[in-house]
Amino acid sequence: MSMKYTSDHEWALLDGDLVTVGITDYAQEQLGEVVFVELPEVGRDLATGEEAAVVESVKAAGEVKAPVSGEVVEVNEALADAPEAVNEDPVGGGWFYKILPSDPEEFDRLMDESAYQELLASLDCPPSPTAPPDQPTCPEPTISPGATSVPIPKTSPPCSGPWVSNPWTN
Repeated sequence: MSMKYTSDHEWALLDGDLVTVGITDYAQEQLGEVVFVELPEVGRDLATGEEAAVVESVKAAGEVKAPVSGEVVEVNEALADAPEAVNEDPVGGGWFYKILPSDPEEFDRLMDESAYQELLASLDCPPSPTAPPDQPTCPEPTISPGATSVPIPKTSPPCSGPWVSNPWTN
């Protein structure tokens, strides 16, 4: 088994011929309490980067994109009754769907753990010269007025997170 990541904060686990897909711990933390998950239909063909699922929380909604192209062969139906599994076990019981890749080489082009950790480090907030070193200096994120769904970004500037807006840049 091999785990890879996207810059949109999805994880992809290759196990045999299938890739299991979910959102990372970082993504679920940014979303907050997950209250609803819309899963793709079994049999649906997905292209890399295409919206495959939707996850809604008390804060916002976000898209879960396909990390590889292929056919959806299974979905985590337990999420319909227990969407909180995405928060409780995002890289385990909170998986969204399984896909049979049409091009297995696409999986190899995803980020490994080291590259994903570098991405996460680049999202850290810059320290404030007046704040103690152990105190966060980022404002609490807020949802843009009128937003109904915000896609998970490919990259985020400092002090912003997916699914939320940064009051310093709006």
